[in-house]
Amino acid sequence: MRRRLGSVFVVLMLVFQGNLFVPAAAPAATAAPAGPTGVTTRAARSPQSSPSKGRIEEDRKTGPKPVIEVNLGGGVTMAFVLIRPGSFLAAGVHKVTITKPFYLGKYEVTQEQWKAVMGTNPSCCKGPKHPVDTVSWDDCQEFLRKLNKKIAGGGFRLPKEAEWEYACWAGSSGDNEESLGAYAWTYGSPRNTTQPVGTKRPNAWGLYDMHGNVWEWCADLWYRVYWPEEVIDPIGSTSGKYRDMRGGSRTRYSFECKATSRQAYPTTARGYDFGFRCARTVAVPSVPVPTTNPAKPGQVPSRHHASIVLDPFVFPFLSLLKTPSAQTERCPDPYRTTPH
Repeated sequence: MRRRLGSVFVVLMLVFQGNLFVPAAAPAATAAPAGPTGVTTRAARSPQSSPSKGRIEEDRKTGPKPVIEVNLGGGVTMAFVLIRPGSFLAAGVHKVTITKPFYLGKYEVTQEQWKAVMGTNPSCCKGPKHPVDTVSWDDCQEFLRKLNKKIAGGGFRLPKEAEWEYACWAGSSGDNEESLGAYAWTYGSPRNTTQPVGTKRPNAWGLYDMHGNVWEWCADLWYRVYWPEEVIDPIGSTSGKYRDMRGGSRTRYSFECKATSRQAYPTTARGYDFGFRCARTVAVPSVPVPTTNPAKPGQVPSRHHASIVLDPFVFPFLSLLKTPSAQTERCPDPYRTTPH
């Protein structure tokens, strides 16, 4: 019996190593197409609302504000940080340029924010200031639809994967994994549950929990080719059924919560560490905006470098082997998904 278990463990470790550093081809029935090749790429976009005429006129007169706060009612608000155009190196190799400013949520969407919009709370790890969890990509779209209807001006959406990574890097580069504990809730967090947003340090652009706590859904369709060349405003694959997630979660080790860590699931999948943060389209992107976000004095950017592609077909099972304590009474197995 021991000999059989040992053989199974060796085989799984070989598969894991191959999956981590040399992503294997996906099964033909579920393989996603290759990614963008430049500015001509067009993708199946997520539903989103256009900014209202009133907000367009306001931004045209004053320019986009550095920070905005949206009132959801009942004393609940949602803060957004303006992310200015610029470039970053994908996996430290290929230049990716973002040409338009956009707003990104200062925090992951919390349970009280979700309840203020949806009227319910699907989360496993309860807490009003904790990030909402156990939400699918489709659930996020319904939240955004209602939010755009509720808030004057609209324009709320999920961030594109390139926008998310650009904001996560926040002008930093290199590898600084040893400092991640100051910025992220990763595997080994108290009670192995989510934590209230904003309780760790922000990155240099004032964004909290870009690493760990919960995985964050992005708008893009999954593609295995991770920006293999210099691109401008990449928007993901042109077809497929898997959507990207970024940032790692409370159930992952620090090396799995880098700025380049990514995985993908079907749009109906709900995991116990699946969450998101909102983006908002700037009404008038042509308004002159500085091309770099200034770092705040005294802040050390979180720096994480080499890309780790987390295969959606293999990695969840292997992660269960590595983190047996992830299955707790309060927060069950984070890799079990429940379709609609």
